[in-house]
Amino acid sequence: MRDVVLAHGDLFIEDEIPQLVLDFCAHVSSYEVTIVEWEAGEDGDVLVRHPGEGLALYVRDAYRSLKSAQAKVLKAQA
Repeated sequence: MRDVVLAHGDLFIEDEIPQLVLDFCAHVSSYEVTIVEWEAGEDGDVLVRHPGEGLALYVRDAYRSLKSAQAKVLKAQA
């Protein structure tokens, strides 16, 4: 999911990538470092926590908003 965000950040409807999404990307990167530590036999802890339900709410609301806008465009073209 982080890679999709990085590859398609231009598709966000906001002027900037929302902080929740940036927090998620930081979490994934932090988790990757932790996994390397675990594989090396070290105690590792994820330094950046997952943004939680706020991210899911943002994704749901943004999707609904985009689908609504799409429906209006399609209706206007009909």
